[in-house]
Amino acid sequence: MSVEYDAILRQIALRINAVLGTTAAQLETAYTVTPLTDSEVNSPIFPFTSIVDLVLLAEGRFVNAIANSAHPYRSYLRGLTSAIANRTALPTNTSTGVPVVGIPGSVYDSSDGTPCVKRPLREVTIRSANAGSFFKSAAYWYNINGATVYHTRTNVIIEVCKYDESAQRAAIIANDTMLLADDLEAALVDEGLRQAFRDDEFIQQANSFGAISDQWLAKFQPVMAAAA
Repeated sequence: MSVEYDAILRQIALRINAVLGTTAAQLETAYTVTPLTDSEVNSPIFPFTSIVDLVLLAEGRFVNAIANSAHPYRSYLRGLTSAIANRTALPTNTSTGVPVVGIPGSVYDSSDGTPCVKRPLREVTIRSANAGSFFKSAAYWYNINGATVYHTRTNVIIEVCKYDESAQRAAIIANDTMLLADDLEAALVDEGLRQAFRDDEFIQQANSFGAISDQWLAKFQPVMAAAA
């Protein structure tokens, strides 16, 4: 990843006339400042913090779409839960305390890392309840029913998507590199501009960029359905 958040902030700011300056030279000077701050944003309608919020909202929407899909971009949000015993509620945070978003991913034995296989709930519960009887071979089975994890191991860990909004706000202000894939730079600009209107100000522009953003989001919808 190499795209910095300023690339998104400045493109949104320019399209809503929030960049300081009335001449080409003044606009160029303000537009190219890195990191972009409230000294370069001179709009009574969209102050600098509101544009940061637009980027955060845009990123959050794409994070939600990706986290609820089986798309390979889940790898940009990858996290692992702590060890989970049988018949335990799905964790809401990763092992490092970052909030979990979206649907769970792969399940692994917490001791040896062997992937577990999803099986019907009844098979999993029967096997776990009779682990010391006539079953001889080890079973790496699991089933997630509602918000509860059932499995046949001592403990498992789950691969999940994680997202910390506070950390991302700080990353945007500090001009860190994008959390998501570089090719979503334009998508975040489009989605940010969808939200960039007050009353009827810029509403036609917002609708136009919103239609483009929907095309980006549709990229994840087929796999969202498949993962559901």
